[in-house]
Amino acid sequence: KKRLAHQTKRQVDLNFEALITKFQLKQKEREELAVRARVEQEEMLKKQRDEARLVSIGKSRQVRENNNAMYQSIKLSPIKDPKKSSDPKIGVDSERRKREKQHKEVE
Repeated sequence: KKRLAHQTKRQVDLNFEALITKFQLKQKEREELAVRARVEQEEMLKKQRDEARLVSIGKSRQVRENNNAMYQSIKLSPIKDPKKSSDPKIGVDSERRKREKQHKEVE
């Protein structure tokens, strides 16, 4: 009779095992949700970084195109020899300023 009592489980033991199983399943679900949320957050951050990278590439491309256009306009513009002057304020620096002003007007 004792041996039979040890072999068959009591209802309390069965209820306790069911409770443990239920708790383990809930814990596993919570862990999966946490992993899923972390993966989604990482994907969102990656997407934001990719978008920022594309914007940066676009800006770099635009700056490069603007610089190339400016260099082409400088390359194609005629170069004038600066006039020699007795006044030190007039000369190479003033000619350089005039050329810069003309290039700004071209842009």
